[in-house]
Amino acid sequence: MNVLAAADLDDYCAPLREPEVRRELASRTGFPLKIAGAYLDAICNEAHTALRLLEWAGLRAQDRVLEVGAGAGLLTGYLQARGIDLVAIEPTGEGFEATPTVTDVVGKAIGNSCKMLPLAARELDPSRHGQFNLIFSVNVLEHFQPMKENLAALAGVMAPYGRQVHTCPNYHVPYEPHYGIPLVPVAPRLTPYFGRRRLRSENVWRSLNFITATDLRRYAKRSGLEIVFKSGTFGEAFERLCAEPAFAARHPRLLRRVAGLMRGVGLTAALKKLPPTWVTPMTVLLRRPC
Repeated sequence: MNVLAAADLDDYCAPLREPEVRRELASRTGFPLKIAGAYLDAICNEAHTALRLLEWAGLRAQDRVLEVGAGAGLLTGYLQARGIDLVAIEPTGEGFEATPTVTDVVGKAIGNSCKMLPLAARELDPSRHGQFNLIFSVNVLEHFQPMKENLAALAGVMAPYGRQVHTCPNYHVPYEPHYGIPLVPVAPRLTPYFGRRRLRSENVWRSLNFITATDLRRYAKRSGLEIVFKSGTFGEAFERLCAEPAFAARHPRLLRRVAGLMRGVGLTAALKKLPPTWVTPMTVLLRRPC
């Protein structure tokens, strides 16, 4: 297996920065050119997030890997091209209607057609799909509908001594990153009734399950898994607001300014010390006891 490195992934993503690729995506999806460019930048950024996630989980050459929610398949193609034994799943659903088009544009740009199964996690069956040593996702668990059924299916395809690693919002914190808006504390589903009624007709909003660290703890207990939350993710998110334009563009200008000020006076280091179960996003490792 080739060594996976951020610089190597950067080179792999380079074609997506070409103006003609961005123009093609804008033309085929109807996105404004600026939005199409930001979309492709976000895909590249999430691929880097996933690479860091796999490093934290201790990806090994012999691992059979499941990618949950492959999206446009950028990381899928990268990992498969580098010899990773990877199965990727990506269901189609409301709020993600542009994904097939984006997948096609990305595949042509990078010159690599990735292999993905059009499955929801709950459709995984160990007798048909086998077992996996490592299961991972980036910003997918919050869209699991129904949450318990999909999470249970992931546990069902874990190999003995297997592990899962995920990063996603933690809705203990009343903030919605897809929309960059505050939520009604404790009862986020009521948010549309407080001046944001349009959300009720938004497919992405309807896909959200408002998962929390408590939900993941309960899942671990039900499934007989050990659970570890990664520290420092909140501070890292604030650093990304300053360092990654595509990530920053998905959040309110005021939050970006606050992040810049906090970074300037060195407070992001303090944010990294907050309890990991009460910050967002959260990054979690689940594993079968040895």
